[in-house]
Amino acid sequence: MDPQITIAIVAVIVSSMSTLVQKLLVNQDRVEEIKEEMNKLKKESKENPEDKEIQKEMFSLSKEMMKNNFKPMLITMLPILLVFLWLRRTFGEIGTVAHLPVLNIGLSWIWWYILISITVSLILEAIYKTHRKRKKKDKKW
Repeated sequence: MDPQITIAIVAVIVSSMSTLVQKLLVNQDRVEEIKEEMNKLKKESKENPEDKEIQKEMFSLSKEMMKNNFKPMLITMLPILLVFLWLRRTFGEIGTVAHLPVLNIGLSWIWWYILISITVSLILEAIYKTHRKRKKKDKKW
């Protein structure tokens, strides 16, 4: 099979798996709440830099956010590492596997994988809404 197609298929599968695991394991609503709380606390911290309670609360929220985002990484890390080892062993000796005519450059297997993976991840995150954009609050001029 053509290396370009094989790597693209692997990138789509791995990106889909990773995004789906993140969607299933991360409570997106809670992540948004934490972000909003952190922003409020940052403002309060600027007004009262000596207040230790604000700093403790920010630390607690940061810890919760990290735990929330760490679960999917633990689950997907080993399979992704195994896939990368296989890709490197299979396509590492091949020079260019894809060519971008617009930029007139050739891509090795890793750059082709990264390009496909980022593209697929962005599309899936938009579909699954795993990364919500911050809501812009009305600004008074």
